[in-house]
Amino acid sequence: MELPIQLKFFKKLELYQELKSQNKKAFNRDEAWLIEKEILKWTRWNHHHLNTPLTNEYIFSPLNKVLPQNLRNNLDLIHVAMRNLVARKYATGSHASITITAEGLLMGEVIDDVEGTGTKNYLENKYFLFYYFIWTIAILGGLTIIINFIHSLHFLLWLSLS
Repeated sequence: MELPIQLKFFKKLELYQELKSQNKKAFNRDEAWLIEKEILKWTRWNHHHLNTPLTNEYIFSPLNKVLPQNLRNNLDLIHVAMRNLVARKYATGSHASITITAEGLLMGEVIDDVEGTGTKNYLENKYFLFYYFIWTIAILGGLTIIINFIHSLHFLLWLSLS
């Protein structure tokens, strides 16, 4: 069930969970995920023309730093990564030209927050702490409802016996 008012932070928290899940699934096995993350991370600071497609020519241009040099070598893997971005709904288009969606831009922010340079530990801990804080509040809320329900039943039983 979605909230009637979508808050950006809660959407980013959901994307943080997705990032952690995908990192765990792809650990040392999925090189395409590394390229996907680099493309999404690049969008946060460098993708200024949002409606302009990201093409193979742009990625491979030596002037643009979309991918590190060590990830630019395998064209087939880059095509797989671009198709995966479309399949994950982080982009629209095809393997040769993609347009990053709003969700892709948010995922790029989350990836940069968690795996970027500088404030990495603070921001990753922020997502981690809020994730567990929200679950703790939800569990405590559920326990409060159960305890109040049991207390009400106890009170009704006491009234019926007196």
